[in-house]
Amino acid sequence: MPSGYGMTYETVNIRTQDSVTITSYYITAPSPRATILVLHGIADCKEHFYPMAKRLVAMGCNVALVDLRAHGKSGGKYCTFGYYEKDDMQRLITEIGKRDSVHPIGIYGVSLGGAVALQTLGIDPRLKFGIIESTFNEFEKVSVEYGKRFFGFRSPWLAHHINTKSGVIAKFPPEEVRPVESARKITCPMLMIHGDADTRIPIAFGQDNFAALGSKEKEFYIVRGAGHDNLKSVAGEKFYETIGQFLEKQMSSVKNNNP
Repeated sequence: MPSGYGMTYETVNIRTQDSVTITSYYITAPSPRATILVLHGIADCKEHFYPMAKRLVAMGCNVALVDLRAHGKSGGKYCTFGYYEKDDMQRLITEIGKRDSVHPIGIYGVSLGGAVALQTLGIDPRLKFGIIESTFNEFEKVSVEYGKRFFGFRSPWLAHHINTKSGVIAKFPPEEVRPVESARKITCPMLMIHGDADTRIPIAFGQDNFAALGSKEKEFYIVRGAGHDNLKSVAGEKFYETIGQFLEKQMSSVKNNNP
């Protein structure tokens, strides 16, 4: 529990349009200046982000640690890589907004969570900033990369065939999961982070998303020598400093605009 890390929290549950329960922990900072939703990667859960939440709280953020559908303590049978999850996040933003209607709300997503975050940012102007770590540009393309890991070779045809079958089972169109298209609709400040040695989701996918962003204020932080899930350990304190500097800009901007 977050309390084991010295953080004050409450459990916040919401019901989605298709009656799935999404569970999150809403952690409050002593003197908050922003609120940020944190979204995990595939086959992960919110509990693994307690250390990151503690860092964000120290930076002045209230933090909502989220279990995406079909993960952790949330309901749902299938992950849809953002197709339904982006709508789930909109409902959660509404609920979180009831607890903090004063400070700007942002979103931080890792891998799968980054794809969900981009798709949510593309449709919800209530989000004032975003941090995206190690995510993909199009579901069809990243499926080919993951197929290579499992089968030892790249096969767009096989990936498409599997995706089509999966889409029928989970009732969503995989070809419409394209975070890069959502990026074109985003105009708020953005920080993107990727390891240049990522063999699961190549950095080129992150660069595609970054190039597509409609944001005037955007930064791409490359962690040299980092793979998919070891960015923090490779970068060390610079990782947190980069995020802290980005968040400080966003929180200071709001303060300056509201004297």
